[in-house]
Amino acid sequence: MRRCGHRSFSCGKLCRKLLGCGKHNCEKSCHQGACPPCAKTAVHPCKCGRTTALRACAELDFRCEQSCGRQLSCQKHYCDKGCHSGSCGECTLAGKRSCPCGKIQHTGITCDYVVPTCGSTCEKPLSCQRHRCNERCHYGPCKDTCRVVLTKSCRCGSLKKEVSRLHLLSAYVTLRVYANLRWQL
Repeated sequence: MRRCGHRSFSCGKLCRKLLGCGKHNCEKSCHQGACPPCAKTAVHPCKCGRTTALRACAELDFRCEQSCGRQLSCQKHYCDKGCHSGSCGECTLAGKRSCPCGKIQHTGITCDYVVPTCGSTCEKPLSCQRHRCNERCHYGPCKDTCRVVLTKSCRCGSLKKEVSRLHLLSAYVTLRVYANLRWQL
């Protein structure tokens, strides 16, 4: 006989439900709720199948540290994704691509075709996030040096100077020194 205050009831026998790994059964005594993850270990392959490791059955979804490296459908390039299962997908360089600055679109081109620069101004945002690259369309990163000239004045306003953003910090320090010297004179 059970009292109403006893909410859980167990027969005390082994649970024996099939665990999430699909290979082993729960070895806990009769319990409420979900069974714990499988703690049995075995040698399992990673997603790409190149590496095997001794892992718990509950940790079947593991990836090795290698990149995939399988040849893509174009037969010219290789997959650079990390360890994965299934198809690598299509070559990302085939089909629709643009010039480095993104202004001119090229469609239906092969993946080994080098898209030319368009000759237009790049206009990608620079690291200052206020100005844009004023170089011609180019491959690679934009020159991180912001060349925009700004007029800056010291705190008291007695000195003004045109400076490029590259030299802004050193110019600010210099202006403060000059302003302090004038104050002392």
